[in-house]
Amino acid sequence: MAKKQQNEEHYQAMGKYSHEEIAVLVEPNLTKDDPHGLVEHMSESFLVQPYRSNIIEGLSSTASMIQFVRKDKLLGGAKDAVDCLESDRARGKVKSGNTEGYEHIHYLVALFEPDEIIPLLLRDFQGEGDN
Repeated sequence: MAKKQQNEEHYQAMGKYSHEEIAVLVEPNLTKDDPHGLVEHMSESFLVQPYRSNIIEGLSSTASMIQFVRKDKLLGGAKDAVDCLESDRARGKVKSGNTEGYEHIHYLVALFEPDEIIPLLLRDFQGEGDN
């Protein structure tokens, strides 16, 4: 059993479990209307969770946010990270409970005019950039 735990800790440190640790938080409007398949594509590798961001208030009505939370797989993984986030929100950002290994990642994606920008990103990703 000690060898198995040692292996898991090694894999954890090397990032082997990263897809099981990261939850992608997307604005509910992106989960309901996904004409470019962005949410569907992310769902193939990550836990995708609808999440209304407080940051979006005051921005363009076409703005959408994508955020990320993570928690070490050995301490609960992506699902537990979402639970920690919801717990934080319910308690007004006062952390409690099992938050060891939990992180609200400080990277934020803001999409303005997603119908215009996503096709450009897909084009660049697929190698069809301007020459």
